[in-house]
Amino acid sequence: MKSPGQLLQGWSVSGIITLQGGLPWFPDDGVNDLLGTGEFAGTISAGVQTWNYSGPRSAFTSGPTAIPCFTSLDPKGNPILPGCTPYVGGLPPAACVTTAQAPYAGNAQLMQLAAASLANLGCYVRGGGVLTPPAFGTVGNASRNIFRSPKYYNVDLSIAKEWKFKERLTAQLRVEFFNLFNRADFSIPDSTGSGGVDPNSGSGGNFGCSCTTADVFGNNPVLGSGGPRHIQFGLKLLF
Repeated sequence: MKSPGQLLQGWSVSGIITLQGGLPWFPDDGVNDLLGTGEFAGTISAGVQTWNYSGPRSAFTSGPTAIPCFTSLDPKGNPILPGCTPYVGGLPPAACVTTAQAPYAGNAQLMQLAAASLANLGCYVRGGGVLTPPAFGTVGNASRNIFRSPKYYNVDLSIAKEWKFKERLTAQLRVEFFNLFNRADFSIPDSTGSGGVDPNSGSGGNFGCSCTTADVFGNNPVLGSGGPRHIQFGLKLLF
């Protein structure tokens, strides 16, 4: 539609909408030899050592805050899992004790080994979900990809206006919005590279924390990859 200064013609709008479910992750202990086989420290490919989980999986959906944890103290009085709440009176929370021994009900030896691993390490509790170390010599039930990270929603928008001066001469002004609604989208928790997150890596207070946005986590701080809203303008001459 022609008008003075071509103000009602030459407009275009385009965009990209990304709606993605959360990526999976799971607990993988790479510090303690829970199985007693030495595979956890394999030089080529370390063996997966999962913990035991009870409760709704959604309770451990990762987010910008860590999952609360409890732990014992080392001989120097420091928490075994740094950043976690020490056991009161040296005793784990009742929910952790129940969850730790439940998978081995009826087997007194394994129940005792489960209590020992809990006493020596720690546990995580949130929203009805409880994560505990397995009995020594066993593999836990929190299998690969049991938990999810936050969903990823992103909208990029571009608006362009063209002015034609001659048949082969056009000027174009563009304005582009990356992450138009400035939504905070977080990555999976810091992992071993295959989605495994160590519950006993020396930073227990950060377990289950999606502490960075997707672009920072992936070392890819480019426009449209999960950072805050960015706006850029462009002017070009087409001939």
